[in-house]
Amino acid sequence: MQATTGKLAEANKEVLGSNGKQSSTPLQIIALAINQLLVKERVDKPVKITLERILRFIKVKEEKGTKRVKTYVMQSEVSTLQKELKQNLTKLQDALATQIENIWVTMSSALKNIVKTLADTKDLKETVKEITNKVGRMNNATDKITTTI
Repeated sequence: MQATTGKLAEANKEVLGSNGKQSSTPLQIIALAINQLLVKERVDKPVKITLERILRFIKVKEEKGTKRVKTYVMQSEVSTLQKELKQNLTKLQDALATQIENIWVTMSSALKNIVKTLADTKDLKETVKEITNKVGRMNNATDKITTTI
């Protein structure tokens, strides 16, 4: 009798949950009814064995249902994590694209400045050659003047 009463209490606890507010599934209601039948009524041994087997079957089915729910919840969490990761990667890609664009603009500007500096350097080199030639001619002219005097 005490074992059956324990089963009834366990079934009530499973049906109601720890806070007593959880809604019952059809299998939980059937399990509760069978437990109450076993506790309150005198049942023949073969019927009692069959009812206890039914209770074990219900328990297995409830556990499988709980596992399915947990699997679904985990899949939902993984899906959420995948979406968040995809969003983060998209933001990172956008940030990197912006940085690369900024680097490209900077490098393009620097390259234009280098090309301009190179052209200016070539012009300066030509000017230095001309000045050197003129200074050389002046030196020659000065040498001629000094040797003739």
